[in-house]
Amino acid sequence: MILHNFAEGYEAKFIQKTVNVIEDKLSRPMVRVARYPIGIEFRSRNISLWLQQKSTNVELLVICGMGGIGKTTIAKFVYNLNFKRFECSSFLANIRKTCEQPSGLVQLQNQLLSNVLKGERPKVWNVDEGITKIKESLCHKRSLLVLDDVDEMYQLDALIGKREFHPGSKIIITTRNKWFLKGDKVHKVYTVEKLDDNESLELFSCHAFGKKHPVEGYVDLSKRVVRHCLGIPLALLVLGSSLSGRSPALWRSALEKLEAIPDAQIIQKLKVSYDCLQDDHDRNLFLHIACFFIGEDKDCVSKILDKCDFFSTVGIQNLVDRCLLNLELGTKLMMHHLIQDMAREIVRKESPTRPGERSRLWHHVDSFSVLKEKSGTKRVQGLTLDMRMVKKEKSAQSTFYGHDSRKRQRETFSDESFLSSSHQTSLKRQHLTIFSWEWVHSQLKCPNEMDLETDAFTKLDDLKLLRINYVKLNGCYDYFPENLRWLCWHGFPSTYLPGDLRLGNLVSLDLSYSNLEQVWKRTKLLGCLRILNLSYSRGLTETPDFSGLPSLEKLLLKGCVTLVEICESIAKSEDLTLLDLEDCKNLINLPRTLWKLRYLETLIISGCSSLGEFPMDLRNMESLKELRADGSTIINPLLTVARKKKWWHPFVWSKPPKNPDAVWASLPGSLVKLHLANSNLSQDSFPKDFSNLSLLKHLNLSKNPIRVLPDAVRSLGKLEILDFTSCPQLQLLVDLPSSLEALWLDDCKSLERVTSLNGLALSNLVKENCRKLVEVEGYFRLEPISKVNQEIINDLGLINVGSMGNLELYLDDGFSYYNGKRPIQGLFQFGIFSTFIPSGEVPSWFEENKVRDSSVSFTVPLDARLKCLNVCCVYGETDIDEVWSPHPAFIKVDNKTKNLTWIYCPVFFGLPDHEELAWLSQWNFGNQLECGNEATISFIVGDAFQRFVGI
Repeated sequence: MILHNFAEGYEAKFIQKTVNVIEDKLSRPMVRVARYPIGIEFRSRNISLWLQQKSTNVELLVICGMGGIGKTTIAKFVYNLNFKRFECSSFLANIRKTCEQPSGLVQLQNQLLSNVLKGERPKVWNVDEGITKIKESLCHKRSLLVLDDVDEMYQLDALIGKREFHPGSKIIITTRNKWFLKGDKVHKVYTVEKLDDNESLELFSCHAFGKKHPVEGYVDLSKRVVRHCLGIPLALLVLGSSLSGRSPALWRSALEKLEAIPDAQIIQKLKVSYDCLQDDHDRNLFLHIACFFIGEDKDCVSKILDKCDFFSTVGIQNLVDRCLLNLELGTKLMMHHLIQDMAREIVRKESPTRPGERSRLWHHVDSFSVLKEKSGTKRVQGLTLDMRMVKKEKSAQSTFYGHDSRKRQRETFSDESFLSSSHQTSLKRQHLTIFSWEWVHSQLKCPNEMDLETDAFTKLDDLKLLRINYVKLNGCYDYFPENLRWLCWHGFPSTYLPGDLRLGNLVSLDLSYSNLEQVWKRTKLLGCLRILNLSYSRGLTETPDFSGLPSLEKLLLKGCVTLVEICESIAKSEDLTLLDLEDCKNLINLPRTLWKLRYLETLIISGCSSLGEFPMDLRNMESLKELRADGSTIINPLLTVARKKKWWHPFVWSKPPKNPDAVWASLPGSLVKLHLANSNLSQDSFPKDFSNLSLLKHLNLSKNPIRVLPDAVRSLGKLEILDFTSCPQLQLLVDLPSSLEALWLDDCKSLERVTSLNGLALSNLVKENCRKLVEVEGYFRLEPISKVNQEIINDLGLINVGSMGNLELYLDDGFSYYNGKRPIQGLFQFGIFSTFIPSGEVPSWFEENKVRDSSVSFTVPLDARLKCLNVCCVYGETDIDEVWSPHPAFIKVDNKTKNLTWIYCPVFFGLPDHEELAWLSQWNFGNQLECGNEATISFIVGDAFQRFVGI
C-alpha cells in the first residue's frame, strides 16, 4: 500500500513532517551570533522581510560595509531566524580567508554540499567538479545560502555558478567590496550603518562592565571611548574587553595612548581591506588620500594626483568599492577616522623612530621637527604642517611639563600594554612623542625659533605634496622643491610671491587667508596650474595676469573684500570652468571678456553687493550651467538703486541699471542651477515667463519677499528643485510645475496652503516651522471644527463644539514642530477624519463597545448597514516631557476575515495639558469591511496612558 494514497495521504504527510523536524534537529544547527547583538534586530528587519517574501526567482542580496561594522553578525542573525523556512541551507564563513589556504575553494564546496545534503558527505576533488555537483544538489530544493566575506568574483563562480537553483532560493553575500553592487543580478543591497551613540554606549558597557550602562566613576570615560570608536562594533568590543576591570587612571592613560597609536587588534582587522587592494597603485593612492586629502573635493584631488602618476578616477572608485573611502554628497572625500588611523599607522611603521625616512609626514610635530632639524630624505613624498596646530599642542603640553611629567611617563611605561599586542612598537612611539615634545618645547622658548629655513627642503627631492599653513620661511627659494604638484600655504606671510619661487610643475596653488596684495610682481608662466585659490586674501587688490595661466580651470577669490576688478586677461585662461567671486563686496563689474570663456560652467557672485549690471554678452555663454547670485544686486536693478543711491564708484564708472526684463533676458539659456536667495525679489521683479531658461532644474528663491508662486516659475517645464526657505511673506503655492521632485519650505511662517503637488513625494517636501500650514493637497487638510461637515459631526455625536475652548495640538511628521493653543480642529487625512476633545470618558454613544484596554475586537453584525466606522480612545499624560516620540500615536485596524491591515498616524495629535483627551476618528472602508467580518482596532498613543477604547 502506498502511503500517499492511504487516508488521502495524511499519514504520509505526518511522517514526512516528522522526518523534516528530525533532519532539522540533526543536521541544521544554528550559527553562533555575537554575545551582545546590540542594534542587530533593527538593522536585520528588512533583510528578514526579504527572506520571508515568496518569489519565483533566485534572488541575491549583498550586505556591504567597512571592516568591523557588523556585516557577519547581521548575516548570522537573519540566517538563524529564517533557515527553517527553506528546504536546505548553508552558512559559509570566512570565505576570503579560507580561499587563501591550499584547496580552500574545494573545501568550501564540500562544506556547502554537506550542509545542503543534510549529513551526506560527497567528496569533490576539484573546483569544476564541485560546481557541477552544487548545481545538481540545489536545482530541486528551495535553498538559503549565506556566503560570508566574499572578496573575489571567482569565489562566487565556484560556489553559486550561474545560480541555476530551485525557484524561490535566496542567497546572501557579505563583502567589503562594493563591486558586487554593479551586477544586474543583484536584487537587494544593504549597506550597514554604524551604531548610534546610545547603541554604542550600551554595547561598550556590556563588554566593559557586563551591564547596559557604565558604572559610577566611568561614565565620562566610557563616553570618550565611544566617541573614539564612532559606532564601529568591532572597536567597541575590543576596547571594552581590554579596559574591563581596569582602574580609571589606567583608562585615562589608555585613552591618551589611543590618540597617539591606534589599537593593534582593531588596525589588523581593518587592514585586511588595504591588503586586498589589487596593486601598489591603489595602496599608495589610499595612503596619499588618508594622509592629506580627507574632506577635499574629489575633482580637485584627482587633478593633483593624476599629475603624481596616479590614475585617480578608477583608483578612487576602487577605494569606494572596498569601503575604504566614501563620497559625501558625491564629491567630498571622506573616511572613517579608524580607517584613517590604520593608513597613518602603516606609514608610521615605515620608520617608527625616524620620521624623515617615512614616505608621508602628516603629524604636525613630526613635520616641524624634520624641517627644523633638516632631517628629511628623498623618501618623503608628501608633508603637511600647520603651525597653529604646533602652537596649540605646545600650549596643551605646557601643563604636562609643569606637573611632574616624569611621574606620568613612569605610569605610562610601567603599566602592561593591554590595548595593543605590539608592545615594543607602542613604547617606541611614546618615547618618540615625548622626545619630540621636549625638543619642540625647548625650541619654542624663543619666538624666532618658530620660523623655518628654506634649505630645510634641500634633501626632499621627491616631495610633490606640501601643506605649510601659517609657516614663515627664511632664506632664498633656490632649495625649494621644484617637483611640487600641490602647494597649500594658508596665511602666506608676504604681500607677493618671491620671484625665485619655482612653481612650474604645480597643479594646485592654495594661498587662502594670505597677506597678498598682488600675486606676482611680473607675469609668471605656470603652464600646469589647474587650480588657484586666493580666497580670503583680504588685502588683495588685483588679480594676476592670466596670460601666464593657460591651463587654469578653477579660480577662487571668495572673500577678497578689497578686490575691485578682475583682469580682462582672464579670457586667456580658456579652460576655466569655475569662477568663485562670493563676497567680493567691492567688486564693481565683471570682466567684459568673460563671455569668451567657452568652458565656464559655474559662476558665483553671491554677496557681491557693489556689482553693476549683468553683462548682456553672457547670454551667449552656452557652457554656463550654474549661476549663484544670492544677495547680489546684479539680478535686481531696483535693489541696486536702493543700495547705491547712485550709479558711480570712486574708481569705476558704471551705467544706470537696465529694466528688470532686460536683466532676466541676459541670463544664458544653458543654466541648470540658478540661486537668487536674499535678492529682494518680489512678485513684480519676475518676468512673465522664463522661456529663455527652459533647461533650468534647480531654482533657489529663499529669503525673498514673495507672497505666491510667480507665474514665470510655472513655465519651467524641467524644474526639479524649488527652494523657498525662509520666505516670510509666502502664503500660497498653487499649480506647481509637474516636473518638481523636491520642494523646500522651511521657516515659511505665513504659508497656509500647498496645492497641485502633481505626484511630488512627501519625503521630498521639506516644511519645518510652517506654523500656519493647514493644507497640503493630497495629504491633509485642517479646519476649525465649526466648519466641518455637519453630517460627520452628527455621526460622531459631537455637541457644543464651539464651547470647548482651545486645545493644544502637537504637529507631528516635521510639519512645524510647533505647539500652540488653537481652536479645536478637524483633520482630514487619507480619507480619515480625526478630532481631539477634552474628555475623561468614552462618549456615551460608544458605550456598547467600550473596553479598558488598548484594543477592542468585534464582529460586524450580519444585519448591519455599515456606513462608516467610528472609533474613540481616551488618554492622558504621564509626564509631559516624556510624551514626545517620532510617531506619538497611531491606530491599527485588522480585518482578520479578509486578512487586511490599515495603520493610520495623524499628522496632528492632541497633546494633553493636565487633562485627559478623547481622540475621535471616522473611517470609511467601502466594501473592505463588510457584515460578518471579524476585526480588531488598536490604539498606540506614545508614552501617554490610555484608559478606554470604544467603537
